[in-house]
Amino acid sequence: MERPRPQTDASPSVRASDSAQDLQTAYLQSLTENNPIAIVVLDANDCVQMCNPAFERLFQHTQRELKGEGLDHLIAPENLANEANDLTRRVGTGSTVRATTRRRRRDGVFLDVQIIGVPLVMHGRQIGTIGMYEDITERKSAEPHSLRERHRRNLSDHRGRPLPQRQPCARASLRLQLARGNDGVD
Repeated sequence: MERPRPQTDASPSVRASDSAQDLQTAYLQSLTENNPIAIVVLDANDCVQMCNPAFERLFQHTQRELKGEGLDHLIAPENLANEANDLTRRVGTGSTVRATTRRRRRDGVFLDVQIIGVPLVMHGRQIGTIGMYEDITERKSAEPHSLRERHRRNLSDHRGRPLPQRQPCARASLRLQLARGNDGVD
């Protein structure tokens, strides 16, 4: 007597679809977990649902601590609370926002960050928001130095000759000579 074959719950096409879905989920999980950009996902009530390891490192809060909490009061400095609330509100109404601002780590250190906030939409309905934070503190602190350096390189006298460098007295001397009507050329 022939035994009946065990029934499988899914046809080959359903299993292939499930496998493709599993692969897509693995790709997205890897993209999130290995991304150097700090990523946080908020639900429709602006409560944290998940964050990636880069977010945990940047702000020094674990996903476990953050889950279910409002984000703005944890990382926005008091003087920027209105700005943070406005950015959150705008993304919550479907806008994509970009902002360069400051946020606070758990230890109280302030960071310069570039924020990108995008709506999280599923089946045509917004179910939350995604926030991406890049620490630009080092870049921002280097800007004044690079601006000064560019300005120094572009300094020249009225004839287009570079002014002497590292001799602040030479500039004053040149200005004095020019004021007297002497261009310093013999």
